[in-house]
Amino acid sequence: MKPPQVSDEFARETGDLTARRCRIGLLVYLLFAAAGAVAEWRVYPQRGSLLLATLAVEAVVVCAVLLTTRKPITHPKSAWIVLLASVSVCSILALYNAAVDGDMLYVLLTYMSFMLVAAMVIPWGAGFQLAMNVGIIAAYSVALAGGARTGPVPAYDFLAIAAGAVISTLGAHYVEEYRRRLFAQAAALRQANRSLEAATRARMELLSGLSHDMRTPLSVVMGYAEILVDDPALSENLRQPVHSIAREAKELLYLVDSVLDLARLESGRLPFHRSTFRLAELVQPLRETTTDLLRDRSVHLRWEIPDTLTVDSDEGKVREIVRNLLSNAVKYTLEGEIAISAAPNDGGTDIVVADTGIGIAPEHLDLIFDPFHRVAPEGDAHLPGSGFGLYMVKLLVALVGGTIDVQSVPNGGSTFHVWLPPQPPSSVLSAGS
Repeated sequence: MKPPQVSDEFARETGDLTARRCRIGLLVYLLFAAAGAVAEWRVYPQRGSLLLATLAVEAVVVCAVLLTTRKPITHPKSAWIVLLASVSVCSILALYNAAVDGDMLYVLLTYMSFMLVAAMVIPWGAGFQLAMNVGIIAAYSVALAGGARTGPVPAYDFLAIAAGAVISTLGAHYVEEYRRRLFAQAAALRQANRSLEAATRARMELLSGLSHDMRTPLSVVMGYAEILVDDPALSENLRQPVHSIAREAKELLYLVDSVLDLARLESGRLPFHRSTFRLAELVQPLRETTTDLLRDRSVHLRWEIPDTLTVDSDEGKVREIVRNLLSNAVKYTLEGEIAISAAPNDGGTDIVVADTGIGIAPEHLDLIFDPFHRVAPEGDAHLPGSGFGLYMVKLLVALVGGTIDVQSVPNGGSTFHVWLPPQPPSSVLSAGS
């Protein structure tokens, strides 16, 4: 189905293109006509006044076109202006040669050039091209009837100009059809892009709304669970389950906040808060959380972040990057080791999170940063997580101006390497200001 308003948009674009190319073409013709007039005047000085008058009338036609098309104009009005201007210029040239008994060989070449160039550069269709060709042939006939000289075999000249008329008309037809198809395809792509953007906005608005609705009850559950954990009257056999409730509620709250941040990230509305901070102090709470999550596993957590290492970036976004990478490592590592290290590199900061988990197959390495893509072992599709943690990491790393890459071996663990620049990119700082 043709997208709405295609004909109106096509008319506006065609009108603008026709007028612009007509102005350029007529100015170029006027320059060549002036050069030809000077050359002819040197050979035939007696024609000087008539040459000057002819050139002046042609200049008036060109100026009229420039004035008429200086404002936006649509098709077919622009095509009518080009048609009248072209036929007028060719008729003036024919009348001049009839008056001076001129040689029509050069005029014939000029006319055929008009036909072929117009068919190639003026997108006005076969109808207007045919009308111009008929006008040019009529002007040529008038010149011959007025006494202008032709070649030794006039029929050949008429055959040549007729062949030029047929070829240029067919060319104009195919050029217009090709443009219409391209324009319709471009309009369909624009419509599909608008529909995709609307669907994306609707998805993110839904996620944002759900996240807001879930945040309040989760905060209440987590708050009551923490109160119960700190209550000395709580029996020991209930303390651990309540502690688990508090921990899972906190994880769900992190997930809800991540969904909200993801919605802001994809819409470009997540603010950037620049500061200089110690990386070890920033991620220390994550160390405690990760240690707690690994309490029931045979997994050693190795933490190698220098206390003096400082980073110039957004604290919240760097914390979220590290949190998601650690969370990913915890999910997929049942035994062995999870290691996080950081060090200065190339003026910036390297952060490396490595694990000895299930690893990632080579065919999945290009997909793990896609939204909602999860890599689960064969026969196990029930691993925890939503599948957008690494997608969010990719967006956050790009936002702070860094890079991320991953190396992994199936059943041999994964290593994520993040590099943070010495300072935030200027695009983020200018947008934030």
